Amino acid sequence: MKNFLYITSWIFLFLVILSIAEFNLRHDRVVEDSNPLVEIGSNLDTNKIINTYVNWRDLRNFYYSANLKILYDDYLKSLRNRDRSSASSIEWLYVDIFKSDYYDLDKVYQDLDFIRKDRSLSRKKFAEIVVAMVQHIPYSYVTGGTCRSLALSDNSISYDISRGVKCEGGITGGIYTPLEFIKKKKGDCDSRTLLIFTILRHFGYDVVILNSNLYAHSIIGLNIPYTGRYKYYKGKRYYTWETTSTGYDLGVLPSSTSDIDYWYVGLL
Repeated sequence: MKNFLYITSWIFLFLVILSIAEFNLRHDRVVEDSNPLVEIGSNLDTNKIINTYVNWRDLRNFYYSANLKILYDDYLKSLRNRDRSSASSIEWLYVDIFKSDYYDLDKVYQDLDFIRKDRSLSRKKFAEIVVAMVQHIPYSYVTGGTCRSLALSDNSISYDISRGVKCEGGITGGIYTPLEFIKKKKGDCDSRTLLIFTILRHFGYDVVILNSNLYAHSIIGLNIPYTGRYKYYKGKRYYTWETTSTGYDLGVLPSSTSDIDYWYVGLL
């Protein structure tokens, strides 16, 4: 009987030690989110920061990196404002999102401005750095419906998704807000152009979003002295900029979307 109690006690002790070890092992295996929340100040609910680390290369293969920071509360506010918008068209939704997010990207502006000053970048070069940064962020589909419906609507989209391109459905307007694009570090064409538009507008550029119904696409138009393809609008030349693939410079359009007559100004 004593031997039985002795053995039982050791078995119980062994199981307790094993449970503790398993708990510690699981704790060690927790993987941080790619956009970790970092506490600042004493108010945990309102002072969280989302950090998004990005690195990219410009057209001359020079390396850049940045930590794009946004407040978690601003991110939630951005989503609420978009989802509650009563905009009657995608262009008016752009306006609502732009107004909502413009002042909440202040930390992003600061980080990019540091690069501008540190590298002594010209106006054109700084715009290139902003666009190249976004070009290097992975493309993903964003839709107001379901990803299944989107895939069934277009064979090329279905192929992309089958090859691993991400898709998120149920998004109001089928567009990420600028803060959402930074948080998720992915997005489609007008999610990109709206972020670039917002950043460049902050730095005083004469910039527009150019959309095409035929091409189902969105690009940037920039009014600075340059050469290449442009959209003439209200007496100005807005040179085109493709934002979904790397390697595109100002004034260049892919041959598949090159007819400028099919592009219109979606946001000025």
